[in-house]
Amino acid sequence: MKDKYWNIWIDTGGTFTDCIAYDPEGHNFSLKILSKSALRGRIVEQLSKSHFKVEIQWTIQYDIFKGYDFNILGEVHRPVKVQFIDFNNHDIFLDRELDIKSENCLDFEISSGEEAPILASRLVTRTPLSRPLPPIQMRLGSTIGTNALLERKGANTLLLVTKGFKDLLLIGNQQRPDIFSLQVPNKNPLYSRVEEINERVTSKGELIEPVNNLEIDSLIKKIKKNNIESVAISFLHSYLNPDHEKRILQKFNKTGFKYITSSSTIAPVINYLNRTETATVNAYLEPRVRNYLKNVFVNLKNGNLQVMTSAGGLVAYNHFLPKDSLFSGPAGGIVGAVDAAKKINKSKILSFDMGGTSTDVARYHNKYEYQYKTKVGAATIVSPSLSIETVASGGGSICQSDGIKFTVGPESAGSTPGPACYGAGGPLTITDVNLLLGRLDENNFGIPVNKKLSQKAFDALIENKSIHRKNPELILEGFLQIANEKMATAIRKISINKGYDTSEYTLVSFGGAGGQHACDIAEILNIHEILIPYNASLLSAVGMGNAQLERFSIKQVLQPLREVVNDLDHLIDHCGKDATNKLMNENIPEKDIFIREVLIYLRFIGQEATLEITYNKQDLLKAFQKKYSKIYGHWIKNREIEIESIKVIATEKRIQDKLIDKPVRAYIPKPHKHQKLWFDGSWKEVPVYIWEKLYPGAHIKGPVLLVSHFTAIVVRFLSDDARQGTSVHHSCAVRLDHRVLPGVGFAFSGRLSVGDV
Repeated sequence: MKDKYWNIWIDTGGTFTDCIAYDPEGHNFSLKILSKSALRGRIVEQLSKSHFKVEIQWTIQYDIFKGYDFNILGEVHRPVKVQFIDFNNHDIFLDRELDIKSENCLDFEISSGEEAPILASRLVTRTPLSRPLPPIQMRLGSTIGTNALLERKGANTLLLVTKGFKDLLLIGNQQRPDIFSLQVPNKNPLYSRVEEINERVTSKGELIEPVNNLEIDSLIKKIKKNNIESVAISFLHSYLNPDHEKRILQKFNKTGFKYITSSSTIAPVINYLNRTETATVNAYLEPRVRNYLKNVFVNLKNGNLQVMTSAGGLVAYNHFLPKDSLFSGPAGGIVGAVDAAKKINKSKILSFDMGGTSTDVARYHNKYEYQYKTKVGAATIVSPSLSIETVASGGGSICQSDGIKFTVGPESAGSTPGPACYGAGGPLTITDVNLLLGRLDENNFGIPVNKKLSQKAFDALIENKSIHRKNPELILEGFLQIANEKMATAIRKISINKGYDTSEYTLVSFGGAGGQHACDIAEILNIHEILIPYNASLLSAVGMGNAQLERFSIKQVLQPLREVVNDLDHLIDHCGKDATNKLMNENIPEKDIFIREVLIYLRFIGQEATLEITYNKQDLLKAFQKKYSKIYGHWIKNREIEIESIKVIATEKRIQDKLIDKPVRAYIPKPHKHQKLWFDGSWKEVPVYIWEKLYPGAHIKGPVLLVSHFTAIVVRFLSDDARQGTSVHHSCAVRLDHRVLPGVGFAFSGRLSVGDV
């Protein structure tokens, strides 16, 4: 029986929003729009004041745009709306006349005025503004929380703490951000107001001083006049005895406060500082994130909404905690990368996600790596997340020079104004550099790009800074080298720095900009194989679809191993039931739930850092000793070992895709065209292939440029001939993998060269 729902998977990033959709009949649709909820095109001719000839490179070729806002970039004009678009003749008609001051080609945007996920849903389902969306099951990842935190655009927040700890977040852990600085800047806390409460329990959770109800009532009356939107409650030792937090939460609820966060509920662990920071971050973000999700959900009507967490699992939107969303997009990318690798039987991968604003990297070897304390901006929060290393180097990273040195990032042009080539007055970025060096195809980019504007931004940079201009290509190449080294350093941190040999791993490259840099990164790190899935530019959205509903249950133990070992199975069983119940509360039948992983965290008593041990009835002491010795190179005898915590992950069962092996006949395809590409110190004419026109069995040799609707790939490896002794510098034999499955793309393999072979 056919599904009555559309299944739509969306990742909203800093620059672009990616969308993968399946209609009720199972047909697949892909889409990429600007995260500012807009589509962009170019006016090439004005036929009348309300009729324009346009150039648009959208994957949508049907007119549903009546009533959409129309805006010309760089011009201020009265509001005007789209009347209709004639895709056959490339004409756009407006609902009233519009005076255009410039005679040149102009870029424009159209928008429905809705959140980006809803605009994307309208486009793939072909639903005009005059009609409601069809039933949709949506899976969503978003940077809304991360951006609000980094840009300080959260809610007016009240923090309630135990008396005597008013300055807890200002004092912090006393670490200096710059140990050589003579002036340490004062911290700027997220909360708008902090109040102390007369209450206290002991380190064993025993009551010392109860909460005074009259004091709380008086406080509520006082702060109601202060425009407080959200409240965070964090009391000393409340992870052991949460009674005071619960009582105050109930009082605030009864007096009309909508957003209240209790630290003992969202982070029931020792460490008062981190627990308070976590509660504060969650409260600060909650109104913004909840309103965003509500704006999405109300448009789904008969559908439902699941949200990706930083740990790579899905949660029903009404059970979602904002503090768990800060790495949801990158987590989706890792899930998608792992799924693509499994389809070609790869179990050791380094995921390389280069987007418009940043690059996220992670390591996977038969299991996900997790971290439970995450630093975002100046805040450290307690929240399970996939172990991700992020560097501020993406396609939108701004390229600058002071006349002496070149820099790339950390500032980004974002989606507004975007790179110079976007036509909205943006600066020179890595995207512009790739365009100027022939590593992108202007006619296959998704939105209009203008190489002349990139050149203008570059000329202004080297002219104003008095940089020697005899070899502009070398300057551009220098920017790429800086960006590549920054990204390679991030990969080293998760691999080489932890004792893992990068040559044993497959680099799974994705993100809109990943394909232009993957071969360079692999060469720097001595990686022999790269996998680039067909949906590389949309892989975070693909990951939303491949993710499973799952919940964590965390039990803080803090007892010697020898005293707890006999009760360990009982504690694990308790955590397992707790995690299972969380999924059952989201309407998942118990028969469809299994315990995916049990993790035990051990350390020597007196240490802060723990080691993660996967529990499978093995001797925990031997497993801990083996891992400790491998990491630290020695073992401490006669020292008490304690269990810091137990973490259990319950997951919804899922039918795994089966690999379909089909023998194919090899063939050499004809290139779509040739294009000049700066390569190894000179310009070369290289073939350009369109991915959508290739089929399994295709063999092509680099250097080449592969382009698709959503990405471009620069190939520069050694070919199979080179491995057999023939000297072929920086080229690669590429084939479209014959195992036919969605998400599997080109597998690049070969030993990399440095200099002449």
